[in-house]
Amino acid sequence: MTSPDGLSIKDVMSPHLILKRIIKEKQAHNPRVSLRRIAARMGISSGRLSEILSEKRPLTAYYADKFCAALNLPESDISALKRSLAAPTDKQTFGPVLEEHVVEKLADWKPYALLSFFQTTIYASLRHQNDTRESQIQEISKRLNLPTQELTVLLDAMTQTGLIEWDNSAWRPTHNEATTGYDIPSHARMQGLIADLHLAQEKIKNISVHERDFSSMTLTMDPKDIHKAKKLIRDFRRNFVRVMEKGSKKSVHQISIQFFPIVSSDDPSKESL
Repeated sequence: MTSPDGLSIKDVMSPHLILKRIIKEKQAHNPRVSLRRIAARMGISSGRLSEILSEKRPLTAYYADKFCAALNLPESDISALKRSLAAPTDKQTFGPVLEEHVVEKLADWKPYALLSFFQTTIYASLRHQNDTRESQIQEISKRLNLPTQELTVLLDAMTQTGLIEWDNSAWRPTHNEATTGYDIPSHARMQGLIADLHLAQEKIKNISVHERDFSSMTLTMDPKDIHKAKKLIRDFRRNFVRVMEKGSKKSVHQISIQFFPIVSSDDPSKESL
């Protein structure tokens, strides 16, 4: 079996083994490097890092990026880890494709804004001042400008789906990777994308040009290269987030990318996503 990059399972070291090798090398050069210290730099508990290393918890792209940033790894190690994550395995390392009735509740910008908000210094301060679910919901609704009833329903849906958990008087992202699926026709997902566009329209009107960036380009291309274009966009999004999240998490921003044909397709049978 090969990966999309043509890599065989036997040609690529397990990502968990790569992490263990890197940690062992770091500890050989500096005995003060401990799992607790690495976990602290990653912003997770040492128990969670131990679960990842022992393969009790999947190593997602999120945790891999955290690990690379925490240890300031050279490009060679980062590339090796990315190749390993891209290679096929017998274990499922990503969450399931969400069913349509679940996507209906989670398809627009709001759940992703919440996942990011829960990692900010703003929320850290807020939860220390409000230790109950009800009081936090009241404060979060003001921050995100969402009705409390809508916010409550959304938090319940995210909890039931396993995206967040209520632990020690705080909502915490689990970083379990579930997906709406790539290129799967979905009415709920379409409505979510429309909601994202409405949000962007609102921000164009209400946010200073110094705090936002809207731009577009028009190009010519071979429609057969659409999958290559989508992969480039996905890779850019991941790299953009990895770089921008290295600093202090004091705010929540959204990056939205649209890519679509302007000239009508010769094939009228192609369905919308």
